[in-house]
Amino acid sequence: MEGDLAQTNVSAVQVFCQNVAKNALHVDALLSELRNKFDVLFLQEPPWRAIRRVPSTTNRQGDEIVGAPKHPDWLTVVHPPTNDEAPRVLAYVHNRLTWLRPSLRRDLIDHRDILILSLFSEGRTINIMNVYSYECLLGQSTHCDQPLS
Repeated sequence: MEGDLAQTNVSAVQVFCQNVAKNALHVDALLSELRNKFDVLFLQEPPWRAIRRVPSTTNRQGDEIVGAPKHPDWLTVVHPPTNDEAPRVLAYVHNRLTWLRPSLRRDLIDHRDILILSLFSEGRTINIMNVYSYECLLGQSTHCDQPLS
């Protein structure tokens, strides 16, 4: 960010939000292009696929590590998948915000369609929410697969 405003003032944090339709190339481009313009990227329908292989004692090709695209400038914040279901929301937090101790707040809401990101500064907590399906929050959709907790 020009002048690193977020380094001195948490209210200057810039958030970008977009549904990326599981497009890994688009996410890679966003991570590179937006690294000097935004501090937090909220993505819906992120790609969730094999990102590398690790040595295995049972598979000659190695075991797949599955996840979202990685970038050295960004910390990935994501709800751990359950029942092999890919997450529908995730956040990338730029490394320049590590001083704000970004945290996934599953204690506030534990749902695969909702991510609450907390930033901590000078005794204050700032919560930012990424929501995939607004209908689920309103209870107006029959496709919601789990209740809010």
